[in-house]
Amino acid sequence: ETAEPQRTEIPLAPAVRPASSVCAWLRGEMLALLVNALLAFSATGRRAKFDAMVASVTLSPRAIEFIDSEKQRLLFKGVLAASEQPMVVNAFAIVYEDLGPVRVAGDLIAKQLSKVATSANERAAASGDVAALSALAASRNLFRLVDSDASGSLDRDELLRSPVLLDRIRAEGESDQAAVERFMSSADTDDDGQVSFVEFASAAAS
Repeated sequence: ETAEPQRTEIPLAPAVRPASSVCAWLRGEMLALLVNALLAFSATGRRAKFDAMVASVTLSPRAIEFIDSEKQRLLFKGVLAASEQPMVVNAFAIVYEDLGPVRVAGDLIAKQLSKVATSANERAAASGDVAALSALAASRNLFRLVDSDASGSLDRDELLRSPVLLDRIRAEGESDQAAVERFMSSADTDDDGQVSFVEFASAAAS
């Protein structure tokens, strides 16, 4: 019998991409790398912006006492408590970074609150003797007692209706009306006819 000749398998040459295809592939890879780099940079920038935003509205307990609005004081106390919890800060940072509407709202709110924070820090720095937190707490309690309508400010009628305050501000032989007028002229630094807590505390300490 005649042996059949052995077949030799000739390996196929690897497919060679056309030059245009290679260029298109390289452009796609480079574009993907660029997009990923931009996203990473954007995320880093957003976190830095978030950290700066939180820092701008984080006040010390003493500075918080120089905010007139009770609601705003509670808000800043909440921010201070949250800033001391890294897990809470990171959770809020993730939401801020990932959700556009949250970023927009957060930026607007922080812009308003940072003005309040700046004013509170300035008042605290210029407070002199009022800087003592214990004195502020005592002033706050007295202010709440006199502020009968809980408006956050005192007018002449409220001052006249408060025997506790009158006992403190009235000089010997002075009438209640005269004592109130003297106190108002000293405390009402912006001349709006109302005494805010900060004005009250400053006048009480002087």
